[in-house]
Amino acid sequence: MRDIKFRGKRLDNGEWVFGSLIISSLMYGNKYEIRVLADYEDEEDKTYQVHPSTIGQYIGRKDKNGVEIYERDVLKFPNNDFWTGAKVEWFDAELMLVKGDGCIELNHNDGMYTDRDSAEVIGNIYENPELLEG
Repeated sequence: MRDIKFRGKRLDNGEWVFGSLIISSLMYGNKYEIRVLADYEDEEDKTYQVHPSTIGQYIGRKDKNGVEIYERDVLKFPNNDFWTGAKVEWFDAELMLVKGDGCIELNHNDGMYTDRDSAEVIGNIYENPELLEG
């Protein structure tokens, strides 16, 4: 079973936060927050309002360096130049890689991609949009 968690950029300072996603319906739209659980018993959980467009879910896998992979991360594949620069997306409850030219590879047989053990997160579409050009 994988951890269900999200990340998003805070509205107040643009920093990334990681935790549980809370969506509150308001009269004029929704409010998106991420609750970060406290590390220690004597601390309180913290909740931060985040930019909705930056919210991404953890896919339940880590890259070759132990970095958690989230939706819209951009990956590098040392043994597969074609998929280097692809972003991670969910589609109809399946993971897929999406290239800028529209090529996709779906998650089949629990193997997101052929060289998944060598994949490396090299950025995300929010902070490194130029990575999608390759």
